[in-house]
Amino acid sequence: MSDEKLTEPLASTDPGFVLRLLRQYGCGPVRFAGTDNALYERHLVFDNVVNPEAAGQRERFEAVARSVRDVLSQRWLHTENTYMRKNPKRIYYLSMEFLIGRSLSNNITNLLLAPLVDEIVERKNVDWLDLLEQEPDAGLGNGGLGRLAACFLDSMATMQLPAMGYGLRYEYGIFKQAIKDGWQLEQPDNWLRHSDPWEVARPYEKVEVKLHCSFELRGGGLRAVPGRPVSLIGIPFDRPVVGYGGKTINTLRLWAAAAPDSFDFQEFSSGDIVSAVAESLGAESLTPVLYPDDSTSMGQGLRFLQEYFLVACSLADLIRRFRRLNADWSALPEKVAIQLNVTHPTLAVPELMRILLDEAQLGWDQAWDLTRKTLAYTNHTLLPEALERWPMVWFKHMLPRHLEIILEINRCLLDEVRDRFPGDEGRIERVSLVEETPQRKVRMANLAIVGSHSTNGVAAIHSRLLRTMTASDVSNQISTAGYEASGTSNMKFMINGALTIGTRDGATIEMAEEAGEENFFLFGLTAQQVADSRGWYSPYWHYDNEPETRAAPDLVRSDHFSRHEPGVFAPLLDTLLAHGDYYMHLADLKSYLETDRRLCELYADADGWARTTILNVASSGRFSTDRTIAEYAADIWDARPCPVE
Repeated sequence: MSDEKLTEPLASTDPGFVLRLLRQYGCGPVRFAGTDNALYERHLVFDNVVNPEAAGQRERFEAVARSVRDVLSQRWLHTENTYMRKNPKRIYYLSMEFLIGRSLSNNITNLLLAPLVDEIVERKNVDWLDLLEQEPDAGLGNGGLGRLAACFLDSMATMQLPAMGYGLRYEYGIFKQAIKDGWQLEQPDNWLRHSDPWEVARPYEKVEVKLHCSFELRGGGLRAVPGRPVSLIGIPFDRPVVGYGGKTINTLRLWAAAAPDSFDFQEFSSGDIVSAVAESLGAESLTPVLYPDDSTSMGQGLRFLQEYFLVACSLADLIRRFRRLNADWSALPEKVAIQLNVTHPTLAVPELMRILLDEAQLGWDQAWDLTRKTLAYTNHTLLPEALERWPMVWFKHMLPRHLEIILEINRCLLDEVRDRFPGDEGRIERVSLVEETPQRKVRMANLAIVGSHSTNGVAAIHSRLLRTMTASDVSNQISTAGYEASGTSNMKFMINGALTIGTRDGATIEMAEEAGEENFFLFGLTAQQVADSRGWYSPYWHYDNEPETRAAPDLVRSDHFSRHEPGVFAPLLDTLLAHGDYYMHLADLKSYLETDRRLCELYADADGWARTTILNVASSGRFSTDRTIAEYAADIWDARPCPVE
């Protein structure tokens, strides 16, 4: 079949455009669809053993997706081969979440295949929107943290940076939401119920993860057994990350946990079948769920293990890749940049130290220097509950070598602080990696900051604080100043034409600077005012002196919103009044109402509203992740594009 024949069924598609795609993706003179031997038709027949005319929408989706993967596969291989040949500095982005959404339409757009697909869809009379709905949202993330990570991967591929994402292959996402009688019902989100056409299993690139404890079944649950070492196996599953234009196709590598190919034959043969497979149950319980229930000690322990499993698998993999091309350990920071997305992957600090000390046999000072130059840390929020602190006893039972390393890092840190600030015990307590509570805990944010060469927030306000430590018409961004993450939703609303009413918090500050505060609706306390009033703030002053503020709690107390469940919102009122209103909601309420009235007045002026909306959209270009990644590459990673020829 000639290249020209490929274009015969697509009369309105520019033949030169099709030929350029063929050359770029190296897929040869093969039609995407339209004949018995075309990619789409062959996948329908040979993957599903079904007559094309009898195929259901799910089967059609899988055939289209696999056809698209066929188109990109050789470019995907060529990207990795280019990196192996040129040996550039690589970026590794570690995150417990990647909210990638649905991949089919995104990959078609980025591969520039939309004109081909549009014409095929029209000719075959395919219900395209219904076909796209057959792909579930990948259950790999939950909110802004995961969405930002996914956008970063897209931008790195678009900018031709040699990068790779590392995460966990959760079988179940956060949950499917249903509302019944006014209450949320959480239902399982089994997004991998059907085979995923994008992922590629790499069992021969598995890694071993060693723990200082094993697991046993006791009382119907899995319990850790300290002092009995066990190994878990990390199986990688790769997904393509297609940069816009299809020139670079990077990889998102997700780890699934499995047990070694063995079990206790003595227990099995004696009839204790359940105990014999306890290790397998322990391993296979590690990665099924995104965010296990952390209201219990067992749930928190599972989260701790998930974080270490991600770190151990990813570092073993990237170090293995580094050593294939580099014999000198001192070249590590010149060839590897590891970005930690919030505190979740912070165990990378002691894990990389362990590798350099115990496996590479380097001295402490050199290992610490290489570790700090290789790692960088991004913080998303300053909320105390989000800055993880793990019980020291968990390290003792599961990761004793890591605890030794952390305590030595802390000793060196506190010695340095005492030398610089003699007698300042308050400062020593604040910066220590160990929280001296009845149950001693390791402060993961402190460890991430000390163990990396760069600490930044996703908004400028968080970078400053750390260093001291339209889908709608209106976007409400009402977090207390200084506490919320940068946010991605506020940027997306702005880009799509929504006007923002919000506090001076996170990225909202920078958004207002770009568009001009006269085109924003800012209200409430500043971060400095929140901090200055912490010692004397009383919500009762606002309740007693501001009629608008008093009206809100009184309406809640009257059961206006809970007529069938009187008193159900009493805990909310207690938080706002009796317990001191920690986040100062009542302090901001009057200002919010006044600002909202101004917003409503502008909304009544159609021309004025349109003008302000246009100015907001025109000012939103700074919030593209392409710009952010360009700054990361220059200022944090010292990494450069590696074009794929």
